[in-house]
Amino acid sequence: ASTPSLVSEVLGVCVALADEAGDIVRSVAAGGSLGQVKDKSGKQGADNKAIDPQTQADRRAERLIVATLRSKFGDRVKVLGEESLEGALTEAGSAAELVKPIELHVPPSAEAKSDDVCVWVDPLDGTREYVEGPDHWSGVTVLMGISVGGVPVAGVIHQPFVDHDGGPSSDPTCRGRTLWGGYNMGVWSSPGRDVSLARRVPRLPVADPANLRVATTRSHPGPAIERAIDLLTPAEVVRAGGAGGKVALILDGRVDAWVFPQKGTKRWDTCAGEALLRA
Repeated sequence: ASTPSLVSEVLGVCVALADEAGDIVRSVAAGGSLGQVKDKSGKQGADNKAIDPQTQADRRAERLIVATLRSKFGDRVKVLGEESLEGALTEAGSAAELVKPIELHVPPSAEAKSDDVCVWVDPLDGTREYVEGPDHWSGVTVLMGISVGGVPVAGVIHQPFVDHDGGPSSDPTCRGRTLWGGYNMGVWSSPGRDVSLARRVPRLPVADPANLRVATTRSHPGPAIERAIDLLTPAEVVRAGGAGGKVALILDGRVDAWVFPQKGTKRWDTCAGEALLRA
């Protein structure tokens, strides 16, 4: 087999790391002690719940992902994680061993100089939903987006608590689902721990304006969002948590658009999702 491009190799490692991070997220939840230590936003919502909590699952998953990518690729790839960039990681961590990359074919047009490649990591997107309990866990994701020259080209969205069809799962043996893909290769869906069973996600149909279905935030409401939704006059509004969870709803064909016309999302929230939607 030909040597995979740098982007392809990074994507392969990210797909494998998604399963490892998903195991951490599930194991912390199963243990019953999330280890919430701070609210990164410094604010509370109207219900007195933390707006942007951080748990031991966030910290452990990010240490694994960031340390492994840096060990594997060194300074060929920039790795930027939410928790470390927002000052939420206070301990250094290292991966015990490298994750063997999965060789995925990415066309040469997606290749780039190594100093242009960046991985944006959100180790646990939808932390508020994670903290609130199993009824909201389907919105929890692990996000890894790969950008080249600032443009998202590939991404991984892992859903630890859903089945292969994207529905919520209460099965304790569930391994979750991973959505992955990129430029010129489409989007693929595979059950956790078994990329050999990956199936291609169909291309999205053109939305029908007369029957528009939109997703929006359930935990960060605001008047600008409600005005935008009113202007669209959608047939259905789905209020869901997590950036990755809402992108997954679009890829599954359950909604046509994500409406969020206000500040709040960061590159680690959107890079993976934008790459998959562009793919």
